[in-house]
Amino acid sequence: MIRGAVFFDVDGTLTPTSSGQHLAELVGNAEEIAQIQAGYGAGTLSSDEACVLEARGWAGRAPAEAPAFLESLPLVDGIVETVSWCRAHSLVPVLATLAWDFVGTYLCSRFGFDRACGPRLQIVDGRYSGEVAEQFDEQAKRDFAVRVAADLGVELRHCAAIGDGRSAAPSGSTQPPKLVPRPAQRSTVLTSTPSCPA
Repeated sequence: MIRGAVFFDVDGTLTPTSSGQHLAELVGNAEEIAQIQAGYGAGTLSSDEACVLEARGWAGRAPAEAPAFLESLPLVDGIVETVSWCRAHSLVPVLATLAWDFVGTYLCSRFGFDRACGPRLQIVDGRYSGEVAEQFDEQAKRDFAVRVAADLGVELRHCAAIGDGRSAAPSGSTQPPKLVPRPAQRSTVLTSTPSCPA
């Protein structure tokens, strides 16, 4: 029987830095991505605006390149143990992230997370076009968590979100994380309040 779900953010939570910044260093547009992400972090760019700008760096790249780039993605210790702990306690580990969808797909495959979300790059003739096929912002993350909880047949009060930034978890009561400890993280019980992103 499933008791609940734990929604993990990726950037700054499972990775010590940004997956987008890591990928940009390999793609060759690290300085530009650093500026875009700084704008998002400062609140001067929305998630959608940042996605549109970041997508341009992928123009002409093949989707098959992405998993190879992710092999060198720096990750925090304890992910395997955390996923195992969740499953042993009848909690479904899920990735709720604004990182590109292929980042979540890679981490699900590697570590056994149940599923993931994220914005999707457009593919034309087998290559990334440099455009966004599907946007995914903080509200979409929250909606994803609500849908996953419903799919699993669990109430949101039996779910938690673990992350470190403005898109990681809803505002509300916070407590120290117990699964993947990092000083800036917070663990929050999800609510059904529409204005709270997951």
